[in-house]
Amino acid sequence: MKVLTLFFSAILCATLLNAQTPSEIDEVRTKEMNAFNRSAKVPSLYPTAQWFSRLLMRPIDILKYDLDINLPMSNSFTGRNRITFRVQRDSINRIALNANQMTIQSVLWEPQNTPLTFSRTDSLYITFPQWLYAEDTVTIAIAYQVSSPSYGYYFYTSAQTGGGAGALAYTMSEPYDARYWMPCFDEPYDKATMEMKITVPQGIVAPSNGVLVSLTNNPNNTRTYHWKTDYPITTYLMCFAASNYQQFNTYYVRPNGDTVVTENYVWASDLPTAQNSFSLVAPMIGMCENRFQILYPFEKYGQAAVRPFAYGGMEHQTMSILHRNSLSSQNLIVHELAHHWWGNMVTCETFADLWLNEGFATYTEALWREHQQGFSGLYNYMQSRLRPSQWSNPVYNPPPPYFIDEVYGKGAWVLHQLRYLCGDSLFFQIVKTYGEQYKYGVANTAQLKAVAESLYGASLDDFFQQWVYGTGAPRFNVTWSRAQEGSQWRISVRVQQTQAGQTFKVPLELFFQLPSAGTRIERVNIQSRDTLVVFYFNERPNTLEVDKNGWVLRFPVTLSDNPRLSTGRYEFRLSQNYPNPFNPTTTINYEIGRTAPVELSLYDALGRKVATLVNQVKSPGVYSVQVNAAQYGLASGVYFYRLKAGEFSETKKLVLTK
Repeated sequence: MKVLTLFFSAILCATLLNAQTPSEIDEVRTKEMNAFNRSAKVPSLYPTAQWFSRLLMRPIDILKYDLDINLPMSNSFTGRNRITFRVQRDSINRIALNANQMTIQSVLWEPQNTPLTFSRTDSLYITFPQWLYAEDTVTIAIAYQVSSPSYGYYFYTSAQTGGGAGALAYTMSEPYDARYWMPCFDEPYDKATMEMKITVPQGIVAPSNGVLVSLTNNPNNTRTYHWKTDYPITTYLMCFAASNYQQFNTYYVRPNGDTVVTENYVWASDLPTAQNSFSLVAPMIGMCENRFQILYPFEKYGQAAVRPFAYGGMEHQTMSILHRNSLSSQNLIVHELAHHWWGNMVTCETFADLWLNEGFATYTEALWREHQQGFSGLYNYMQSRLRPSQWSNPVYNPPPPYFIDEVYGKGAWVLHQLRYLCGDSLFFQIVKTYGEQYKYGVANTAQLKAVAESLYGASLDDFFQQWVYGTGAPRFNVTWSRAQEGSQWRISVRVQQTQAGQTFKVPLELFFQLPSAGTRIERVNIQSRDTLVVFYFNERPNTLEVDKNGWVLRFPVTLSDNPRLSTGRYEFRLSQNYPNPFNPTTTINYEIGRTAPVELSLYDALGRKVATLVNQVKSPGVYSVQVNAAQYGLASGVYFYRLKAGEFSETKKLVLTK
């Protein structure tokens, strides 16, 4: 879901963010703002267990929802929900479902249609006249009525929708609002199949999830749409919309001839705009299939326009709804499409893991720009979403109402940096493996991390801790000097992190512009608050640029010449080796403040000296030594290196992986 707008314009606008007019009637304003301001009404989250464990802990597992809704196009409707579930424990005779602000008329136990007793407190409790046992399959039919609920179901007259549109009814259930328009078990980790029959007045078109099984004209001037999906779906992705829509289809045809149809539902006055902008859906599907290496995972795609609407769009499974004012927004269209892989095919286990939905969908906006414009499109998009000063919350477990920019923009930056760390080939292999491993199920952050580590071949603890579970971003103060030594130039670069809070460990690219050889790029692993690196060039570089390609989530870099390095004013310092971990070689830089006997030694994890790297008197300056594991017969493991120079002593850790 994309949180974009809070109030609504009375005229059609083709941009994603719209200037809102104060002319919306109070009823619309109140209803939509109530839908948005949910922080006191949604449950708080805690670190989650495995999805499988969650399902096994529950006494029942929902297998199917079969809805029959009579929708007269008003604030109220009646419905029947036939719920089939499997019992997962022995000896239960009562179950609990979510059913808020609705009137429950009856509950029947099929197939005998035995009336069941029920009660309402915080949940709908249904009692059976006998014990149910593990592996029993049970179907109950709940008849109910919905009347002007606070959330979940929205109805607007033609005057309220404006712009020549007719009356509009639709559902919008994320995060926990399906319970306001259908009895259900309303948690993202519980998936089931679904059928929905929607009876509406003649002239009203009612799209929903899945494929249209039948359309029946009834003798009472109504018609019934019968939709069905056999793909697992969670409650917040179930939906219907109903209005005097015009329908048109677009098609994505794969090279082998297979076709994905997109059903589009818009008002007649919006048809030219929608036909033009929705023509991009087919190449967007192709781009997603190519990048994710997973075919579009459902029986169809669909889009329906709505207004008023508190958001930009919502990725209901196979039937996204889009704000009418934003039908021309490529970012919005590809975002909701991408959710059909990330959010619908693989659903966040809880809303603590919401960034797995929204971060992936937002990064797909960047991939679409890259597809259209090359690397410059990717760069420009990601820079437009770089807002470190505004991101005060972690990506994981955001505070209610959950839909904050950390899970969108920063979530996209997490993936962007993972791509930078791993390289394109490995990154997209991680994406593919993650998608295939949890296809049609749910996943959490720890599971994505495990997939990434299994392919990366090393721990990603630091990466996830600082970018997903932690807060903040690095501020780099970079100084550098150029000094001639014989026929070569010694280039000293000092990178200091000046931000408050945690110290970030990131690979940082340095771009040196050379007079005759173009650009030389050096990638440095920043591991500490203060890092000094030394390079030797055959010519004097003219300029230095830091992270020129914009791969690191950071504040703007402060860059200057370093007079101290240039004039020979040094101090004692031991820098973190790079790369680290390493195999088979790594470089250690150190700085000597005054002439002194210097010893640089390597120790194993038990404190035994395994190598002496330097043992001589050194004059003030910056030095570099390379460690070759083969030269010293080092096995994989953790080591420490210590610099002693006069009274100065400092120790750092390095890791050898083979």
